[in-house]
Amino acid sequence: METAEEEVRGHTRTRVMQVYLDDGTAGGVRGMAEMTLIKLGEIVDKPQHKRVKMMQRAIEEQRAAREAQQREKEATAAEALERQRQNTMSAAAHEQCVPLWRTLHAMPTLPPTASEAARELHRRLRTRGELPSRPCICA
Repeated sequence: METAEEEVRGHTRTRVMQVYLDDGTAGGVRGMAEMTLIKLGEIVDKPQHKRVKMMQRAIEEQRAAREAQQREKEATAAEALERQRQNTMSAAAHEQCVPLWRTLHAMPTLPPTASEAARELHRRLRTRGELPSRPCICA
């Protein structure tokens, strides 16, 4: 008398073999049936305790992959928030600096009382060819 496990093995193999051997089966389906038979042979020929361990390991690997994907998603979201924060800070700093840059760029010369930092910025604004052409600075 067959056990339930042996009966399932036999029924599964028989059905997949029928699909594999049937002349009316499409090529793609025949290839799938062949791969299924190979995989079934690998699985059902192992003792039950090994199959259980194999399934537990597969479940654990899937769980670990899901966790890693979730961590990656959270890290990506955190990076996007940080980029947004930095872009906001940069825009605010730019808005504060533009009036000074425009004023310094418009002056042909600086008064003698100007600080060294102001003189250096004026020199850079006057001598860098690309700066006057940027509308956000000098327009």
